[in-house]
Amino acid sequence: MSEVFAFPEAFVIPDEVSLDGQKRFIRSTRVQLLLLVTASAAGAFAWQLDNGWDAAALVAGLAFAAAAALRTILLLRRPHRDWYDGRAAAESIKTLAWKYAVGGDPFVLDQPDAETRFTEVVRDVLSSFHKLSEKTAQISASPTEGMTKLRRSPLGARQKAFLQGRIVDQEQWYAKKARWNRERARFWGGSMLALQIAAAVGAFLKGFNIIDIDLFGLAGAAAASAAAWLETKQHQTIARAYAVAAQELASIRDLVSQQTTEKAWGTFVAESEEAISREHTMWKASTRTREPVSLA
Repeated sequence: MSEVFAFPEAFVIPDEVSLDGQKRFIRSTRVQLLLLVTASAAGAFAWQLDNGWDAAALVAGLAFAAAAALRTILLLRRPHRDWYDGRAAAESIKTLAWKYAVGGDPFVLDQPDAETRFTEVVRDVLSSFHKLSEKTAQISASPTEGMTKLRRSPLGARQKAFLQGRIVDQEQWYAKKARWNRERARFWGGSMLALQIAAAVGAFLKGFNIIDIDLFGLAGAAAASAAAWLETKQHQTIARAYAVAAQELASIRDLVSQQTTEKAWGTFVAESEEAISREHTMWKASTRTREPVSLA
């Protein structure tokens, strides 16, 4: 949440819905992948019980069944949709909140009905997401006291707040996340390579009767799971997009002080918010038809 002012409740609820949906989706995907690796590990060994049952096969069967059950629940409850829709709504309302608070277009200072229009637009955003509209029907969509207080401040104060609380804050966030995603992409890429090499070595060892354990199947399943996880998280794609966004915000940062009139400032804020939301808009478009990654 911004240190400059509190966002409306209409932002808080979609933000919480998104974070909860993301947590449930990622956790379910992670557990499914671990179950599939467990099933492959069980299949690599022979474990006969006294009654003649194949315990390894039973463990593998239970792991596969649990993974299938989790995937069914994931497809039925669709937490990834809560994640995507909640984030889209929250980011849209955050943009509107900043525009209103600092006098950006279309909520410029000389607009007499700016507060009413802000509330209406926020309601329109929430109503465009059916599941969210049910959860946000009774919450406030009006500007907060902090937003109104900042809106009444002189131009210089609003410029400083927008520079530090929005542009610099977002620039640093994108740069940090770009670095983190690059590191994770390298880690999982290296893990996949190591597992593929291990699978090849295991296959040769068994092929020459040096070992009698199906290590290549286990390593192959682990490599496939790593690939599925990497596809789910999209570290490399996100790293590139966030790096571009950080660079664009760095160039915008230097232009704040050049906006000397309210008219120029209103246009500048609108254009800055468009740049900030451009990466998210692309992400939203890419997720509109996305389903959970196939684990088969």
